[in-house]
Amino acid sequence: MTAHGCATDGFGFAHHEAIKEAALPLLADGACQVLVLFPYWIGMGDLLSKQEKVEHACEVETSLALHFFPELVRTDRVVDGPPEGEESRFDAFPEGVAAGPPPAGWSGAEGAPSAATAEKGRAIFERCLGPMVRAVQARLGPAG
Repeated sequence: MTAHGCATDGFGFAHHEAIKEAALPLLADGACQVLVLFPYWIGMGDLLSKQEKVEHACEVETSLALHFFPELVRTDRVVDGPPEGEESRFDAFPEGVAAGPPPAGWSGAEGAPSAATAEKGRAIFERCLGPMVRAVQARLGPAG
């Protein structure tokens, strides 16, 4: 499962709690475990061309979307986020998402989603997959 990490500015980990609650029926009999893939935890600046780290709706996240479900990505709507230091993704919602819609022209992106490609998405996924495989092997032992 993928998870997004909005743990700043009072947003907490409500989405992580929602994932956990949704997974509880799968975990109830102990036959299943859920691992969370969180690309913010894995260095990947060397895979990126217009940014150095993972941002919101950025080169990384858009590349992953293009890799996994390209038919759902509206490339005609891709807009790079504001330059570093200008209004950020959550400045548009100073009181939280429930405060209402964002201002006109706000895309929600940070970083450079315009630099996203499906090929980068595959490389990012493979980079993230290694730690997940190691976590599963630590719990279950290597495949024989």
